Order: sequence, then structure tokens, then C-alpha cells
Amino acid sequence: GQRILKIFRRAHRQGAVLKKRASAAAVHELRITCKKLRYLIEFFRPLFLPERIEPFLKSLREVQEKFGDFQDYQVHRESLRTFAEEMVTQNEASGATVLTLWKLSETLAARQNALRKEIEQNVKSFFSKKNRAQFRSLFSCTIKK
Repeated sequence: GQRILKIFRRAHRQGAVLKKRASAAAVHELRITCKKLRYLIEFFRPLFLPERIEPFLKSLREVQEKFGDFQDYQVHRESLRTFAEEMVTQNEASGATVLTLWKLSETLAARQNALRKEIEQNVKSFFSKKNRAQFRSLFSCTIKK
């Protein structure tokens, strides 16, 4: 329970600084922390009442899916830009091809920014005062009664 609470607090701190302009690296770091939190909770799941633990796991799964999509957009954007730069450097692309790759990259950026807003809302909801209190209550004791 103490380890779960420690990771939860770390995720809360990371989530609190998540803003529109937070770097993709900061979002990825929060993603990894939430993954650790979920794995810990799932590992110790038999020690807790299912009706109390499942809502937290469901919320974590949902936000992790969005984190994953966000990271995928980032990787694809970087790949497209690198590919375009290599094609230009090697004189293997027409202007239309490079422009298309940049437009695709910008489309992914727009989707990533929209997803960032969803992530901010999910994180804010997950770390609401009510959830934090329930989380502390649930994981301050590790024995199912």
C-alpha cells in the first residue's frame, strides 16, 4: 500500500504540472509513472475489494490508452520529419512530396494537441480531491477484511 501511494503521489506531482505547453517528454514520463502505478495495483489486486479497486484501474487504463496514442503521434511526427529531411538532403524528393510529409506531420500535431486536452481533463479528474482521498483510504491498509 505504501509503495502504491508513493507512486500515486509521484504521478500526481507530474500530472499537476501537465499543461498545454508541457513537453512530449513530460507526458511520456507521466505515462511511465502511471504504468508503474497500474502494474503495482494489478499485482496486489487480490488484497483489495474488487468494487473499490476496479474504478481506479479502469480510469488508469483509459488515461494510459490516451498516453499511448499521444506518444504514437509524437513518434510518427518525428519519423515523418526525419524522413522528409533525409529525402531533401539526398535530393530524392520533389517539393510536393516534402510538403505532403510536412502536412501529415502537422495533422498529427493537431491530433496530438487535441488529445493533450483530453489527457489534461482525464488527469485532472483522476487526481481530483475526492479520488485522492479514496485512494489514500484504500491503500493505507493492505489487508482485505
